[in-house]
Order: sequence, then C-alpha cells, then structure tokens
Amino acid sequence: MSAPSIPVPPPPGSQFAPMQAYIPLPVPPPAIQMMPPPPPPPPPPPQRAPSPLPEELAPKRQEA
Repeated sequence: MSAPSIPVPPPPGSQFAPMQAYIPLPVPPPAIQMMPPPPPPPPPPPQRAPSPLPEELAPKRQEA
C-alpha cells in the first residue's frame, strides 16, 4: 500500500515543466492581436466627387 503513494509525488514535478511552456505561448498571441487592430483607412473617392461640384457652382455665383 505504501508503494502506490510513492509514485504520486513524481507526477507534480513533471507538471511544472509543461507549465513553463504554456507561459511563453500566451505571451506571443497578444502581439499578433495588436497588429490587426490598425486597419487601412478608407479611400477618399467620395470626397473628391463633391469637390468638383461645389467648385463649378462657386465660379457661376461670382459671374452672376
């Protein structure tokens, strides 16, 4: 009966090794998530379209 209790202590020691490997894994994930957050800005095509329209109206108002 005392034999089975001896093999029990060894397992806890082997668990410490895998725990160290788990710590470094969660560290890299946060860096990858920070990169995706900065998305590219939207194209300014709609702003250029309305620009020419008001410009044409401006010169016409000046003539009148």
